[in-house]
Amino acid sequence: MTTSNNVTTTPSLALPQPTVLDDSQFTPMQELIIETLIARRRLGEQFWTFTRKPAITTALRALENNGWVDVDYGNVENTWRVWLSGSAMKTITWDKYLSPLEKRVAVLETENTTLRSKAALIERTGPYTPPGV
Repeated sequence: MTTSNNVTTTPSLALPQPTVLDDSQFTPMQELIIETLIARRRLGEQFWTFTRKPAITTALRALENNGWVDVDYGNVENTWRVWLSGSAMKTITWDKYLSPLEKRVAVLETENTTLRSKAALIERTGPYTPPGV
């Protein structure tokens, strides 16, 4: 731990500073778990239960070790009870968070805008004709 200007920081903290969630830092399974917990949280659920399968358990342990989730035994046999950790709740900028569907819509809207501008350019200038044709 280092102290500077009366602020104590922990080196190599796994969680980034408050930001929009960066999916590139997670494996697909970890991303699925985080997105599930965020979606549940947005709907008012604080906890969610996951089946205790090896792939899920591995992903949960990695997320827990990096401070993203807290894990406990589920109420039903062979399940995990999982929730976003306090650090994760502070890290996610909720007003800027986009669900996977909202991200895809944003990409499609951008592509649509690009295609419309290209179509407008073709209408003004005509189709491209290579030189010598």
